[in-house]
Amino acid sequence: MASIDDVDQLRRNPDDAVAANWYLRAARQQQPDAVYALGTLYLAGRGVQKDYLRAYVLCNVALAGGIVAAFIAA
Repeated sequence: MASIDDVDQLRRNPDDAVAANWYLRAARQQQPDAVYALGTLYLAGRGVQKDYLRAYVLCNVALAGGIVAAFIAA
């Protein structure tokens, strides 16, 4: 299971595709920070194919999880 420390470690990972994979794993564990981070990767097309709808949905899920910064991204 990915922990919040794993998520913080990924923020420093220069390989966006690897980071996206780890954020996805953490997001599946319902970690709002990871859901938000994954949403921003989809928004920018970093490590994943750009997908505005998926980014919107993920940012809204993160917002519901208490990540206020997701309000601006969504």
